[in-house]
Amino acid sequence: MFAKAKRLKKTADFKKIFRDGKFVRGDFSDLRFLPNGLPICRFGFITGLGVSKKATIRNKIRRQLSEAAKILASSIIKSFDILIITKAKIVGKTQKEILKDVESSFKKAKIYP
Repeated sequence: MFAKAKRLKKTADFKKIFRDGKFVRGDFSDLRFLPNGLPICRFGFITGLGVSKKATIRNKIRRQLSEAAKILASSIIKSFDILIITKAKIVGKTQKEILKDVESSFKKAKIYP
């Protein structure tokens, strides 16, 4: 899990990213991002009931996404607020597949080398 400083928690932050941020579509997830002017990147994850009705499955997916973001965060070009929004296709995917999808989304967004 990310440190509190690296997590997006406030509703206002989520709304700002949805309103002003850029959008990139991936295979299993969508990415919204916005430069934040802070020295660190902050991440938020959205996994709705459309992905799975079971909370345990949604939480597992969030943990897998968090781990993928943690691996890739150190190489992000500058500081952003990043939202990763999951699609129903992500259920049953391995950690490697999720990492690859998140990495390709970061590359499409041109925030990862």
